[in-house]
Amino acid sequence: MKNEFEERLNLQEEITDQVIKPLETVEKRDYPDYTEATKKLTQAVETIGTQASGVKTMVEGLPKSITIRHEYAFDLKTKGWLIGLVVFAILFLIICSLYIATLSENRRLRANDLKYRAIRQVFPIQADWADRLYYADPDHMESITDSLEEAAKVRSHTKDIAEQSARDAREAKARLDELKGKIKKNNK
Repeated sequence: MKNEFEERLNLQEEITDQVIKPLETVEKRDYPDYTEATKKLTQAVETIGTQASGVKTMVEGLPKSITIRHEYAFDLKTKGWLIGLVVFAILFLIICSLYIATLSENRRLRANDLKYRAIRQVFPIQADWADRLYYADPDHMESITDSLEEAAKVRSHTKDIAEQSARDAREAKARLDELKGKIKKNNK
């Protein structure tokens, strides 16, 4: 047991030596004096504290909402934007008008297609004749169509003139019969 105590005592002495020796070397070192720097730091902290309290009172004094007035003006920088906007608006209008024109043309063509398909069902020989002429020479088909339309106008005009002449003749005959009736009354 004595041995055990001696061992522990020796062990403690060794630990103490290991701790004390580094402390002695630390004590022997020449450390700078930080008291002056500490005073300056303390003063800086106090100054910052007073400034912070001043800022705090200023912030508390600010109104809850600030009214802001915006003023818009045109200057040389906005000139390009305005020109671009006008060009964009013009292009947009042109595209919209082309779209509307195309839409109406498509409706007209759809109606003509439907009419042609109906004619093909009722008069297939005439529709084949028109197809053959058109696919052979579209320009010639246009001149044939113009001449057919002109002939139809002439026939219609001639028919109208004949009907008008027949009406005039009936009216003249009725007038003649009326006059004959008056002459016969006067002779009696």
